[in-house]
Amino acid sequence: TLSDVASPLPLQQDPFIVTEYVGDYDYGSAILTKHVTSWVDGRVIISGASQQDAFTDRELVGFAVTTSDPACNSITNTQPTDFIINLSDAVDTSTVQASDFTVNGIPSNLPPTFANGDTQITFHYSSSPVTAEGSQTMDIPAGAFNRASDGMPNFEFTCTFCYAVTPLQVTTTVPPVGGTFSPPAPGNYQYDVNFNQAVDPASVQTSDLTLTGNVGGSVTNVQVINGGTTAEFTLHFDNGGSVSASIGAGSITVNGCNGNAAFSGMYTVEGPAPCSWSAGPDLPSPGVRFVGVFFPANGKFYVMGGRAFDGGGGEFTNPFEYDPINNSWTTKSAAYPDNQVNNMGCAVLNDSGTDYIYCVGGSESATSTSTGRVFRYDPVADSITTIPSNWPPGDQNILPGGFSVFNNKLYILGGFNINVSMDDRIWEFTPSP
Repeated sequence: TLSDVASPLPLQQDPFIVTEYVGDYDYGSAILTKHVTSWVDGRVIISGASQQDAFTDRELVGFAVTTSDPACNSITNTQPTDFIINLSDAVDTSTVQASDFTVNGIPSNLPPTFANGDTQITFHYSSSPVTAEGSQTMDIPAGAFNRASDGMPNFEFTCTFCYAVTPLQVTTTVPPVGGTFSPPAPGNYQYDVNFNQAVDPASVQTSDLTLTGNVGGSVTNVQVINGGTTAEFTLHFDNGGSVSASIGAGSITVNGCNGNAAFSGMYTVEGPAPCSWSAGPDLPSPGVRFVGVFFPANGKFYVMGGRAFDGGGGEFTNPFEYDPINNSWTTKSAAYPDNQVNNMGCAVLNDSGTDYIYCVGGSESATSTSTGRVFRYDPVADSITTIPSNWPPGDQNILPGGFSVFNNKLYILGGFNINVSMDDRIWEFTPSP
């Protein structure tokens, strides 16, 4: 009997404390089918004094099966004839009949035996009720037998186990474990997973396959082929590198219950070929002091200005064009406006929606003089036009130093006063102010 005294937990202040005892405190918990009550009480006098004593009482809640062999949701590769049922309490053996227990609706046909203080019943069959691979159902109806202590009837027991002669497992993959997905990523790839027997198609999902590794990757589709023995996954990779493909245990089944053994394999995804250098064709002429400019509008490379050799004379009169697709050079028809085309500053700028190669300043080798002239070259039209806006330092015998483009403006970073000194000024050119 539980105390009806409302008390706080032990070690907390008790405003209703009675001098004759410390107080009592109640707790409840459950284990399997039993409810356990515990309490402490200081009203038990031992040797003329009261002290805190702990008490526990187990109340019977229900009479039920706790475990079985074969266990619920287990897989076995044998056809059992004996089935073990473990109970929460001792059974009244006189109330147990062989027919109380069925497998797939087939009742036990031999007398049951008892063990562990009558808390265990073994039901026997002269021949196994497990005849076909797949899910098997064990059942004991409610009220089939009674508890020995109080005559309470049992709760219903129903659970399944799986009979599988051969456990489902992956045999091979294409590409093989340790193999390579090709051609180079990015792209979509076929990945075939072969099993030792035909699987249940409905059990195969894209989520069954997990990809990990430095390539990332995703599973975009799956279909079951080859009479059910192959799951063909479609994968997508954006990068080359290593990838692990895994299928968790039990993700894919045969006969509705024979889940696959866990599988994992490492693979390589082919990446782009490494960058390398190779020799291209020579310029139409050996040259020095020219400027190289890539022109994004047509994907070609242009050599602007320069001369054939150091020393007087030899200035080039036309741009040279390199086509990376054909791997060839062409001398263009457009002519430079003068021969002061050494040491120019050239870059691509856009004017009114059209890209041009703008060239600033330059010098002529024979006289060692410079110009502030600015011209632009249209590679598409193959035409050169002089811009009516000279670069001021060029008219003072100064050559451009470094140069760079930012926000469609050309910046000349310093320069060289021919045969005199360096120049530390920065100049900005806007193609369409």
